[in-house]
Amino acid sequence: WSRSRSRASVLGEFGGGRFQMVNHTSTEVGWGYAKKKLPNCEAFVAEVKAQWEKASRVGLSAAVYTQLTDVESEWNGLLTYDRELKCASLMTRTLRPAIL
Repeated sequence: WSRSRSRASVLGEFGGGRFQMVNHTSTEVGWGYAKKKLPNCEAFVAEVKAQWEKASRVGLSAAVYTQLTDVESEWNGLLTYDRELKCASLMTRTLRPAIL
C-alpha cells in the first residue's frame, strides 16, 4: 500500500474488540475478532483508541469501524445489543478528543 495524490485511501474495516456489557447482550456466549474477551471498560476503550490512532496516522480518507452495534452473539460493537453506548462516559472523555 502507498499513498496516492489522485485516489482516496479507505480502510474498509477495523476494530472488533470483544467486550460484553453485562445485561446488554442477547446471549451469554459471544464472539469477537479479538482472541480474548476484553475484561473491562478501560481495556475496551484503550483498544478502540489504539486502533483509531493507528488508522488515523496513515493518511486515510475514510475508515469503517467494525462494527457499530453488537448483534446476537457478536460483541464487537461500540453500542450494545440494545443500542446503549458501551462505557459511555469513559468512551466520550477518551475518544472524543482523539477523533476531533
